[in-house]
Amino acid sequence: MLQSDALAGRLRDRILNLIHLWGLAPGDRLPGIRELSAETGADHRAVARAYKILEAEGLVEVRGRSGVFAAQGVQSSGDLPHETERWVAAVLAEARKRGISLPALPALVQRLAATDRLRCAFVESTDDQLVAYCWELSHGYGLDVVPIDLRTGSGESWEARLVGINFVVTTPYHAAAVRSVTDSLGIPLAIIAIDPDAVRDVVGILRQRLQQGPLTMIIADPDFAARLRTMYDSIVARDDQIRFVLAHDRAAIAALDPNEAVVLTRAGHARLNTPAPPVCMLHAPLLSQASVRELCTMLVKQNMDSV
Repeated sequence: MLQSDALAGRLRDRILNLIHLWGLAPGDRLPGIRELSAETGADHRAVARAYKILEAEGLVEVRGRSGVFAAQGVQSSGDLPHETERWVAAVLAEARKRGISLPALPALVQRLAATDRLRCAFVESTDDQLVAYCWELSHGYGLDVVPIDLRTGSGESWEARLVGINFVVTTPYHAAAVRSVTDSLGIPLAIIAIDPDAVRDVVGILRQRLQQGPLTMIIADPDFAARLRTMYDSIVARDDQIRFVLAHDRAAIAALDPNEAVVLTRAGHARLNTPAPPVCMLHAPLLSQASVRELCTMLVKQNMDSV
């Protein structure tokens, strides 16, 4: 049975995933205590204690029999959330433990994380994943990203595009094919994957949504529909439960019920010929902690080598 602190940590991650993936807003209802107890296998009293911990941190509001709701503290603002303050404090403490003075730390981080705008190539085989991951690598890690569609040619055709590339990034779907190219060219390769806890959260959200009726997903690439069907086959009983609409299909977009929530990819949003539906949930990757560490290690190594 999960302890309250450990369960609170899992719930905190889940709430933050909801914020980043689905635009959770203050006042939105969260799973109830008994509902979450059934889902996690934790005793309902442990769930209640965990929610109390999160309430003390300002992440949730427990409103008696009304349920549990996202609190104002989950929004970004000028003030650092409590968890960020604790994280920064832990980083500073670790720096001192390693003999690094706090005044010297910003310059050290700048030198190791942002000496140059490193160039990486991201290799995938659907437009939706190319756009989503390239956005994450650019905005989250400050990389200059070159997207490479695996469907457009063989490894030999990549060579000209890999000139000046510091390292290559791909997903487990294409690791073997990409590694054969990077090994031959002597270019470092990072293989990144989705956070399994985030996937479970998304599956739980989609399962609840599908109980209300069919779900529409607006995407850019029909090949991505096949990938998603494989990802979510455990929760989809019939093919018609999830409907895929291509972003360039004006007639299909216009026919959507404006009150119906849809899932929208970044590539789909970029290619919409009409305004996005008013109720959208963003389908975006959340990288596993192992992948984040691998990318950060690659950044530090590349910047160390360039000094």
